[in-house]
Amino acid sequence: MRGFKAAEVATIPLDRVTILVGANGCGKSSVLQAIHWSARAASYVLPKNTKEMISFERLDYVPSSEPLTTLHKGELKSDAGSTPVEVIFAHKPAGEETVQVTVRIRAARNRGGITAYMDGGAAVTPYKQRYQFITAYIPGLAGLAEKESILAQPTLRRQAASGLIETKES
Repeated sequence: MRGFKAAEVATIPLDRVTILVGANGCGKSSVLQAIHWSARAASYVLPKNTKEMISFERLDYVPSSEPLTTLHKGELKSDAGSTPVEVIFAHKPAGEETVQVTVRIRAARNRGGITAYMDGGAAVTPYKQRYQFITAYIPGLAGLAEKESILAQPTLRRQAASGLIETKES
């Protein structure tokens, strides 16, 4: 992961259980948010495309009330030469070569959304679907500030109402 909020660069080897430990403000939540945001943005890219402009209203997850300011020590821009938020998913199935998918997020030209770019050939296919989420980000569990938890609640309610997530009465 490169260039998201408090985390400039992070390489996180994942296993059945992965625990992130560190001081306040070092980027633990930033890494989790970047992974989830990039995976969710990738799901909007149409199967035959390598990029998609997505308005903020269409996105089902936005990591901040000011998403264009989520670039590490900067602001997302739309030009191709600008620094994007970048998340690389690498997977090595047993006995096979490593497959890699790169998701880059930049500001949309109108600054009313983002443009998600994907590289990785056929390996990107699992990320380009909206029916079986490959990530879950639970506000509050990962140390989100109360303000961000409050912002996420309407999105979670919309997803529950549409049947995208299941709810359980206590």
